[in-house]
Amino acid sequence: MFSYSFQARFLSSEFNTLIIMPAVIAAIKAFNGLNRKNYKYLSASVDSINKCFDFTLTSEIPIDPINYLRSSQYFSKQLSLQSGMTGYVVDGRLLEQI
Repeated sequence: MFSYSFQARFLSSEFNTLIIMPAVIAAIKAFNGLNRKNYKYLSASVDSINKCFDFTLTSEIPIDPINYLRSSQYFSKQLSLQSGMTGYVVDGRLLEQI
């Protein structure tokens, strides 16, 4: 297995963990629930002090950085669809990698 770690933060200055946590759980479930040819699993934890996410992407095959960034973009899309997250979208974007 291959593992990739990276961080992202909201473009918005808003940060309410009571809204974010259920949305993150639902977005992770949607991401990991996809039927894929090759195993891929994303975990994310919310760092409320630094107001960011810590991601770990696990895959059975090596992934180029551009492709694991696409995974975080898909997660971001799923997250933006969750209840309460529309206020976090800035210029059509939700997260930026740090």
